[in-house]
This record gives sequence, structure tokens and C-alpha cells, in this order.
Amino acid sequence: MVNLAVYFALVLAVVCGGCTENISIDQGVDGKAVSRAAEIKKSFEDADDGNVLIAAHRGDHKHFPENSFDAMLSAVNLGADIVEVDVRKTNDHVLVLMHDTTIDRTTNGSGAISKLTFKETQEFYLKNPDGSISKSKIPTLRDAMITLKGQCLMMLDKSNDHFDACLELSRDLGMTNQMIFKSSKSRDEMKLILKKNPDVYYGLGINTKNKDHVDSYRQSLEQLNLQMLEISYTEETSWLISEEARQLSDKYDVRIWNNSLDKPRCSAGRCDSKALKNPDANWGWQIERGVDIIQTDEISALRAYLCSVGRHN
Repeated sequence: MVNLAVYFALVLAVVCGGCTENISIDQGVDGKAVSRAAEIKKSFEDADDGNVLIAAHRGDHKHFPENSFDAMLSAVNLGADIVEVDVRKTNDHVLVLMHDTTIDRTTNGSGAISKLTFKETQEFYLKNPDGSISKSKIPTLRDAMITLKGQCLMMLDKSNDHFDACLELSRDLGMTNQMIFKSSKSRDEMKLILKKNPDVYYGLGINTKNKDHVDSYRQSLEQLNLQMLEISYTEETSWLISEEARQLSDKYDVRIWNNSLDKPRCSAGRCDSKALKNPDANWGWQIERGVDIIQTDEISALRAYLCSVGRHN
């Protein structure tokens, strides 16, 4: 159960600590409108700026259907710097947002996304967090990009098999510099991609389940021009959160993405639910070990905490 006293103290810290209570999309500077995404991009590229960036897991999916327009916009309003979404392709090659391979869990319909046409997916409605049926339908990636243009960065999970189509779409919309592509491709494949597309933000996942994760971490930093590494570990003694790993990421000016979700492989158990009760021992613990992007399901509380310790603008 969430410690409400801690939670409300954190929210109060947002106001008292200098962070605005909610986000204005186009903020004026000397009378000129600036893109919030451009400011986040600047921070994302400068891992030494002291900011810890907030990544919203499937948007604000604790209050709205996951991967929906409402969830994405709410996440931005709550202060997320990055909105993570999941990309799938329909039978007629339309890129849509859906985490699972089927629509069974998240809609009032059923069937594999890869076997449904886009028109068929629009016959169904997304489920709210409590399981009730919402008025929202499965969004296309194109519409999601247009909705978030200029507002934040987007992490395209599940996009590994659709990289070319996602990249083409981002270029058509003039949004390549807002996209982070998550990859499980080999280093040789990534070298070719990054050589051909030097302006692309690529995030590589390193997981302790792989026996060569230490070498993979080192070689990825040495051989690839990465902006981000996503780490997954289950033990607090993992090399991925060692001082040596931190020094390497600092050397190459690479941000470290950590999942603070309530899942067994995330943060060695120092996850969101525990952070609501003791943020220093959980979110703070991650930050002390070099993490500077935290993916969360608790956007407001995380932002309040980061503001209170001077780690979020």
C-alpha cells in the first residue's frame, strides 16, 4: 500500500522545489515559443547535465488505456520527458500501438495484430486500467507521432522488426530527432544502421541474462555511437550498476536507462512501489549508480522526487 504521507510530501516538493506543477507544451522564452522536445533533446544528448529524465511506460497507463492518446498526453502533462510506446504492424502493414502480439488483453476484441487489418482493429475499443471499456481505439503510430510532435521524445519499443518503416515515417513527419529506437540487433547490424543514419537515436538493451553482458556493454560503448544503453539486472551486485560501468558510461557520455517497474528483472527489486514509500532507497539508489533515465509507472511521484533533489528541470 502506498504511503500517502510520503507521496503528498513529494508532490508538494514539486511546487516548493522549483518545478512547475504541470507542463506547458510551448513555453515562451524572450517572447519566442520553444519546443519542449528540443529542450529535452538537448538534455538527452548531454548525459553530464545532471538531469535525470523521466520515461513514461506506455504513457500514463495507470489512469488511461495503455498506448492510447489520453495516456500519452497525460504523461506529458505530468512531466514525462520520454513517452515509451510499443509498435506492431497490422496485416495490411499499418504501424499501430500495441504491446502484445494480440489485442485480447487490452481491447474488447481478440486476434493477432499481424492477422488483422487496420480497419478490423478499429472495430474494438481499448480497456481502461480497471478493465472497463473506454471510448479509445487502437492508435496508429503516425497519429501518435503527430500528437506528440514538439512535446517530448518517444521511445519506440517492439520496433526492431519495423525499423525501416518507423524511420521512414519519422522522416516524413520531420520527427527523427524525437524518436529513440530500441534495438536487439547485433553490433555489426547497428554499425551499418548508424553509419547510414547518423542522426538516429539508438538505444541498445544489455541484460544480465546474457553471459557476455559485460563485454557487450564495453564493446557497444567503444564501437557504436550510442546515446543510451538500457540495462536489465536482478541482483544489486550486478556489474551493470558497478562503479566501473558508471565510469564507462560517463567516459562515452551515454545515458543509462533503467526500468523501475514492478517486475522481477527490474532494478533488483528497487522498484516504483517501494520508491513511493522510500524514494531515496529506491529511485535514489538507482541514480547513485549512474542511472539517468528512469522508466516508471509513477510519473508524478518520480518527478516530484527528482525536483526535490535537484535532478530534474
